[in-house]
Amino acid sequence: MSEQIILRARQTYLLGKFRKESETLSLDLLAQIQTAWQTYVRSKVYKGLASEDVSTSGSEWESWPALLQRYNDSLWKAECLKRDAKFEMQFSAAVGVYLCPF
Repeated sequence: MSEQIILRARQTYLLGKFRKESETLSLDLLAQIQTAWQTYVRSKVYKGLASEDVSTSGSEWESWPALLQRYNDSLWKAECLKRDAKFEMQFSAAVGVYLCPF
């Protein structure tokens, strides 16, 4: 639990810092955010997914809505948690960025 609190505090701090330092939202900045999100999903979230749920590199953003739907299935989520105990925390962090209104 304390790891989740630390992770969330770090995310909140970095997002606040980013918002203060970024005066405008550009296409380049959005591309950087999406690339960072995709890297996070591949390195963290995919640890808990079954191989058939893992999308090809570069299509993470497009396949995310299907994963959001599957996340509501408690049996599916339980299987993901068996593969990676931190799955729920990693998934929640990725959802936060995916749904973030920049």
